[in-house]
Amino acid sequence: MCKEQQALLEEDLQPVSDPSAPCNFASLLAAAVVLDSYFFKPELKDKKWTDEDTQAHEWLSQFADVGHNYWQVLNDAKFDVNLSMQLGLQGILGRDYKNYQLSHFEESKDSDGPAQGDSGSTSGKGGVMGVAVSVGSIATLQQHFSAAEIAENLRLTCEKRSLGLLVVIGL
Repeated sequence: MCKEQQALLEEDLQPVSDPSAPCNFASLLAAAVVLDSYFFKPELKDKKWTDEDTQAHEWLSQFADVGHNYWQVLNDAKFDVNLSMQLGLQGILGRDYKNYQLSHFEESKDSDGPAQGDSGSTSGKGGVMGVAVSVGSIATLQQHFSAAEIAENLRLTCEKRSLGLLVVIGL
């Protein structure tokens, strides 16, 4: 990090002495660290978090109260179904989203259609599969949004991300 960026970052990371004050930049940065690590759950060490994460958390703790209570509030909000529905379908589909590269499939010469696992394309190219996880079940999504809204948002997501396949997992 260059000195100018470091100075700007440190300027934004002034300690918060008033608990009612709005979150500062340190709070925002720490959210990713504490949520991804499940607040440093020991059995997830080196799978979900490393010593570098604990060092970052310790450093950010100088500037904001980002302890266990902070994590608990964020974690509760992360799994709050009603709060999630307020994000709208594009927010829900993009919230916990990952892309996976699909393998190359060839059309079988002795079959009438695509080889098993092929998306139907005969181009012989692999593709991208998107996976979105919703904290609300599929039934919950259907209660909050019309079938037409869901279909249109799924289509938009596939188009925007150039997907060959989109999987939505509802918890």
